Formats: sequence, C-alpha cells, structure tokens
Amino acid sequence: MHGVPTYVEQLAEMFHGVIVDGSSSCIPGSSHQQEEVLGDEEGEDPEGEGFVPSPLSSNSRKRTTSTADTSASSAKKSKSSMMKMFQGLISELQVSRTKDEQALAEMARQREEELEKRQKMREELLKKQRMREEEFEKRQKMREMESQKKKEEAQEDINRCLFLVKDARAGPNTQEFYVATRLFHSEYNRMVFNRMDTKEDRLTWLKKAVQDYNNY
Repeated sequence: MHGVPTYVEQLAEMFHGVIVDGSSSCIPGSSHQQEEVLGDEEGEDPEGEGFVPSPLSSNSRKRTTSTADTSASSAKKSKSSMMKMFQGLISELQVSRTKDEQALAEMARQREEELEKRQKMREELLKKQRMREEEFEKRQKMREMESQKKKEEAQEDINRCLFLVKDARAGPNTQEFYVATRLFHSEYNRMVFNRMDTKEDRLTWLKKAVQDYNNY
C-alpha cells in the first residue's frame, strides 16, 4: 500500500458491528463427513441399522468443542487485528490532518507578518514624504519671510533717503526729487547717498545726477 486509501472511512462504517467468527464457514464435501462423525458419536453405524457403543465418543466431543473454541479465538484475533488496522489508519489520517492544519496556520501567520511588514514600510515612506514636504514648506516660508524682510528694509531705506532729499531743500516738486525716486531704486545709489555727511553734499550730488539724467 502506497498510502491510506480514500475509502477507509466507508470500510470502517461497512464493517462496524459485524463479527466474523468462522462458525458459519464450511468446506465443500465436508458436510457428509460431519454427519458420519456425529452418527458415530451417537452409537449408530453408517447404514443406520443400530447403535454401536464407541469408547471414543467422549473424546470426539471434546475435539469438536476444542475446534469451536479455536475458531472463536481465531475470529477474535482477526477482529482485533482489523480494528487495530482501522484505528491505525484513522490515527494516521488525524495526524496528517493535524500537520496540514499546522502548515496552513503557519502559512497564514507568515502571510500576515509579510502584510504587516509591507504596511509598516508604506507608513514609513509616507512619514518620510510628509517630513520632506514639511521641510520644503518650512524653507519656502523662511525664503518668503527673508524676501519680505528685505523688501521692508529696502522700503525703509528709500523712505530715509527721500527724507534726506527733502532735508537738502529738494522738495517733491523739484527735478532733483523726481530723479532721486528713480535713483533710489538701486541699493548702490542709496548706499552712496547715505554716506554723504552734509546736506550741501547731498544736494550737489542730486544736481549732478539730474544733469546726467538730462544728457542721457
């Protein structure tokens, strides 16, 4: 046998409660011989004419009884062997089923662990991506703040320079003031104008700037 037959459960159900003890079994041609033995034991001759005492009748009965006992014992042993065989097959099936269930459970556990691992990797990637986006937004805000700060500082510097132009007696209606509004757009011109010490120097510088503007 290369393996457990698939119909073992049907065999167990088929032979459940059936006892084979050999009491009903017979060998062809032996029926007449049994009748002769019984006739001899009762003291009757083979032709049926009378009874003949036989001193071996008691021994014959004993032998018959002994044969029946041996047959019953053999049937019990056969039944016991068959039951042991079926029990062994059922045990093997149960062990095989248990192993299969354990293998399936292990596969399911490994699959679950793999899914959890992938989920953690995705969450980690999303977390890193959010961190990069937050860092980019933070830097962008810092650049915007720095740009806004520079604009505010430039506006304050222009206002200060125009105040100095007015202080140098070049009012808003003068050509010097108009040219100054164009010149002070450059940080370099504002720096030069702020480095002059007196009002006269600033006004002289503005007049020369007007001449250059007109010549241009």
